[in-house]
Amino acid sequence: MRPIPERLLSVLNDFQQLTNVILEPAEKAKFFEDEAVGRLSMHPSPLRIKAGKLARKEKAGGTFILSAAKWIDSLYDLSERNSIRVWITRGGFRFHENRNCTALAEGQSKANEQGKDTYNPQFVELVEAIRYGKKPCLVCKPKTKKAKE
Repeated sequence: MRPIPERLLSVLNDFQQLTNVILEPAEKAKFFEDEAVGRLSMHPSPLRIKAGKLARKEKAGGTFILSAAKWIDSLYDLSERNSIRVWITRGGFRFHENRNCTALAEGQSKANEQGKDTYNPQFVELVEAIRYGKKPCLVCKPKTKKAKE
C-alpha cells in the first residue's frame, strides 16, 4: 500500500480538528478517496480551517458534521469572487487559463507515458498557483492581471 501524501494528511488533521472526531482506519481510507479532499489539499491550512468552520454543522456532544464537498464549496465562497483563477496540476510546472489547454493535456499524457503520477487539474486562485512556483503556460498564455474596469 502506498503511503498517504503529507498534503492529504494535513487535510485529515484539519478535518479531525474541525469535527472533534478521530476517524477510524476504514473511515480514513474513504475520506482520502473523496475528490474534494484532493482539492482541499491545494489550499493552505488556515484557509481550510476558516472555511470548515463555516461549513460544519454541530451535533450533540461537542462534535460536528463536515462534508468535504460542502467544505470545498465554502472555501471557494471565501475566495474573492473577482480574483483571477487558473488551472494547475499538482505535478505540473505551469498554470493554465483553460482546463482544455493542449499543453496541459500533453503534459498529463507525457507524465503518464513516463510512469509518473498524474493529478486531476485543480481550479485555484492565481496567487496560489504562483505560491506553488507555477509559471504561466506558453500555449494558452493566461492573464496574470485583472483588466482595468
